[in-house]
Amino acid sequence: MAGKKTGTAFDITALFEQELQARNEDLRRQAAMTMFFKLHPTNKTTVEEFITSLKQHKDVWAAVSTMGIIDFVEAIGGKRPTESKPGKAAAKRTRLSEAQKNSLKGIITSVLSNAKDGLSKEGQQATWESE
Repeated sequence: MAGKKTGTAFDITALFEQELQARNEDLRRQAAMTMFFKLHPTNKTTVEEFITSLKQHKDVWAAVSTMGIIDFVEAIGGKRPTESKPGKAAAKRTRLSEAQKNSLKGIITSVLSNAKDGLSKEGQQATWESE
């Protein structure tokens, strides 16, 4: 698209493409994590060799590089992170719409503009609850 059209057809197309991109990213990350959890290196593999082999797979490395160290170690040891934390359901990743982002920005701006001397935790909570 050369320019941004204001028609609803173009808006719907752009939103559809954004949602497809988000789903694609989520699916690629899920596939990369599934592949990572199937890896069970032996003690003959050095850490350098293991990390180097992970970096060769860009999708896997992108997913693994965001993991916490404990989750990483548990995954290598054969435990899935959900096994180590019974009772916690995996939260579904959601994305904020532009309207939600703008609403949050408005609230933050109003809270910060009203508190010139800063806010304590209690003051922040009271302000949020009143908004």
